[in-house]
Amino acid sequence: MLYTMMRIHISKEKLGKHGISTKDIDKLLKLLLSAKRYGFDGKEIASKLYNIQELEWKEKQLKDKCKKLSKRISKYKDIVPLTEDIAALQIGIDELIALKAGISEAAKLYNLPPLTATLQLINDIKNIIQ
Repeated sequence: MLYTMMRIHISKEKLGKHGISTKDIDKLLKLLLSAKRYGFDGKEIASKLYNIQELEWKEKQLKDKCKKLSKRISKYKDIVPLTEDIAALQIGIDELIALKAGISEAAKLYNLPPLTATLQLINDIKNIIQ
């Protein structure tokens, strides 16, 4: 009798560590018995519950990634239409790299901020063409 009482006390402590009460065990037992009547076994239920838990974790991770991507996208919402215009003009990455190099060179040469250097580069190109 004392052994049984000690086991019950230890079991209650173990359940308490996991936030489970003995009332939860009764609910779980009823669930398992009902499931058994419908042809499920305990291992299958435990496996499905574990799969659900994993899917919920993955869903949370995906939602977090979506939030991060959404923040990144909002940073570039004004730039995207311009890139579409550039692509429509058939300006590729090589041309953009060359343009960036030209702007950087103009910024150094004239000691200007990038926007002003870009405008200066455009003027220089116009002058060469004329």
